Amino acid sequence: MCLVVFLLGTILWIGRSSRPWLQHLFLLFLALLVSLFWMAVFFPALMSNDSLYQWEQALTNEYTARHPPATAMLMHLSQYITTSPALFALIQGWTFWSAIFCVLLMVMPSTRLWLIACLVMLCNPALWTYTSVLWKDVWTAAFAILSVPFLVKAVEFRSSRHLLWAAASIALATCFRSNAATMALAPVLVGVRWVWQRYRIWRKAIGTIVILLIIAVPSRLFNAL
Repeated sequence: MCLVVFLLGTILWIGRSSRPWLQHLFLLFLALLVSLFWMAVFFPALMSNDSLYQWEQALTNEYTARHPPATAMLMHLSQYITTSPALFALIQGWTFWSAIFCVLLMVMPSTRLWLIACLVMLCNPALWTYTSVLWKDVWTAAFAILSVPFLVKAVEFRSSRHLLWAAASIALATCFRSNAATMALAPVLVGVRWVWQRYRIWRKAIGTIVILLIIAVPSRLFNAL
């Protein structure tokens, strides 16, 4: 896998190809490699009291309102393959780093700058333990991070489509941590101030309601299960 990442990175760096599918392939392989490395360092995983509580919920497949059940449900799915938390830590780290690299890809003006930015993020010690600690906040952070470039694109292109993608990302973050719903203010403000600037007030009101529903409904459904 190290060889694959090196070869893909070299191809992208020398400019032989900058096709989106190649960038995405490199992104996924690099994120998987990073997650594998930190899983090996902290094997099988790092856990807090909350993590242990949710892991026990996953083992029994019985959930309470103490924490949003999305994390425990994902844990339960991983337990069909193995009861070790290592697999869940690997998937979580892969998701977390894929989100980081994807955001950088969306905002960096060139492929080389994107590769450099990825290396800089890999050297950030604040992110190392985040990779393998079984924590709902890691999933929340991953999806919240993904909402940022969509908001940037929504402002840049006055695009409702990007605004809806931002709302969907925040909705996923809210499934893992309820107070992430406060981030709903960001797409609403972007929509009213930039994307729907020329719309009449009733259309702005409808757009605001749609965004709030997109963000609120998935977490409500998870909590109702």
